[in-house]
Amino acid sequence: DHPDSSGGDPQRASILEVWTQPEDVRRLIDQLLASEWRSSIDKRRIATVGFSLGGTTVMLLAGARLQFERFPAFCAKHDDGSCRAFQQYFATFDNRFFMRANSRLVDGRVRAAVAIAPGFIESVSAESLQSLSTPMLLIVGEKDQQLPPQTHVEPIRHLLSPNIGYTEITDAQHFSFLPICGEGAIAVLAETNEEFVCEEVGVKSRAEIHAETLRAIVSFLMSADILVGSLD
Repeated sequence: DHPDSSGGDPQRASILEVWTQPEDVRRLIDQLLASEWRSSIDKRRIATVGFSLGGTTVMLLAGARLQFERFPAFCAKHDDGSCRAFQQYFATFDNRFFMRANSRLVDGRVRAAVAIAPGFIESVSAESLQSLSTPMLLIVGEKDQQLPPQTHVEPIRHLLSPNIGYTEITDAQHFSFLPICGEGAIAVLAETNEEFVCEEVGVKSRAEIHAETLRAIVSFLMSADILVGSLD
């Protein structure tokens, strides 16, 4: 969770300030490496894992760069959950906003990254995708209604560098990667027409989707020499 993008109004404009989360992660790493736990941290094995806007964050920390002006252009041709949520703010974008959004936010201490259903991936520059040297795993949901892989990811897959792995989780929607919903959650969410957050759209349960996602992450982090052994 992040104070500028989680909880409260899900359409708050601050979620589009994509530079804030990478800056916070950078400061978090600074704090941990200066803390009482620093002797327990292997600086050669720092990895980041993020979902949705957090997925954008880990991509930017790994070396990807945005050309954020491509997002409004994309939404002029496509209609999906992310475009509907943010198009009301497009008129507020100016050169200063784009300069910050498109800035270089890489942190060389991050040795591997896992981006789960990352936002704004269609706006990542081709050059940064092709030259990205940090090992990264891209995980998408086959039935993601917010960020359909058919329009956001498939058109750029040929640009991915050899260091970027790709896994598509069948039956997964965007919110399948959130925690398993507790008893009564659907009824509560239905009061604001948001029960889709808890409802799966295929035959797999959320627990099955989580297990498949975790296996992909563990396998990747082991191959990238981040994890030693397994989590079984």
